Amino acid sequence: MLSKIKIFLDFDGTAVDSVRAYCDVYNKLFNGKANHTKVNRWDLADECPKAVKYVEDIFASKDFFDYLELIDQDTKDVLDQIKQNYEVIICSIGTPENISRKAEWVNRNLDIQDMILISKHNATMDKSLVNMSNSIIIDDNENNLFSSDADIKICFGEVKSWNENWDGLRAKNWKELGELLL
Repeated sequence: MLSKIKIFLDFDGTAVDSVRAYCDVYNKLFNGKANHTKVNRWDLADECPKAVKYVEDIFASKDFFDYLELIDQDTKDVLDQIKQNYEVIICSIGTPENISRKAEWVNRNLDIQDMILISKHNATMDKSLVNMSNSIIIDDNENNLFSSDADIKICFGEVKSWNENWDGLRAKNWKELGELLL
């Protein structure tokens, strides 16, 4: 039996709408009016200025994961189809608390068993430490795409400051992603 091609799928901003969940938590904590559709900074400071010192705390909070939803209405259906043809592995970076909650969320909501969750504990890193040769990476962050050794690299989502220099393959949503992969 032939083995399936691996897809290393980013979590935040690709599988789930982390920006919306973050803005929802921000609005609750700071009585704010952050609009997730206007965020164009990786640290969300353009819409959530009062939380700059609390970014990692918010991303690791129970509230964040309570608000967290799939990024669009096609995510689940397209992902289920992709899983029939590919081996899908969630690959994400976060604090120890954040990645622990991510694993729980993925287990409850995505039916994906394989995960590479990288603990960044106060360090800046990308996903280049993961061997992705002979595989596909799907990520919304150009740094992860540029540094990956994957054979096929797909930038997910609309053009934002954290991926504006990517000129390779792009899927703006899960429907487009399905058209590329299925």
